[in-house]
Amino acid sequence: MKIHFLLLFIIINFLYQTHSSSIQLDVFKQIQDLSQINLTNLPDNSLFTTWRPSYHFSSPNSWMNDPCGPLYDPATQNYHLYYQVQPAYVQWGNISWGHAKSKDMIFWEDVTSWQDYDYITFAPGVGNNHSVLGVFTGSTLPIPVTSNINSTITAIYTSVKYLPISWNAPYIKGSESQSLAISYDGGVTYQQYVNNPILASPPDGMNITG
Repeated sequence: MKIHFLLLFIIINFLYQTHSSSIQLDVFKQIQDLSQINLTNLPDNSLFTTWRPSYHFSSPNSWMNDPCGPLYDPATQNYHLYYQVQPAYVQWGNISWGHAKSKDMIFWEDVTSWQDYDYITFAPGVGNNHSVLGVFTGSTLPIPVTSNINSTITAIYTSVKYLPISWNAPYIKGSESQSLAISYDGGVTYQQYVNNPILASPPDGMNITG
């Protein structure tokens, strides 16, 4: 009886290892094939859809980076998620803010649409000449203009004027500043503060790294 169980165990283990190796080889082949593709020349997003996460939030297309400015707006009962994205490319650069909203933080909807990059809220150089090379991290708050609850959202974000910004490169003073924008329609559109930037540079005498 012990011999039969041992033989059965050996057979099952062999079949499992064979099947597992087959899967690993198949995945390895797909990765090899992927390395031969120039991702910037793909005619559609079929490859993106193939490898797209099915549960965690992801941008409808393009390079996606850090989450920015998450908030809950009690006026609309929407959760908002802003995130860094490089529209139309699969590498880092031209950092903008994408925008999605949700009622339950499980199902997300792009604001205003996933098509034609309508989901982009802030883009380099658009409405703010201090952000010509990027819109980096920031925060958002559902701050009402009056004492009544409304759909006003205030965003404070990092405007980038010079690159590169890196921990191992000399910091260029004035390369980053803080800007402010206000939305009166629940985050669909924003108006730039006319006196941007609200903080033009770090304090003098500070040792800054990117």
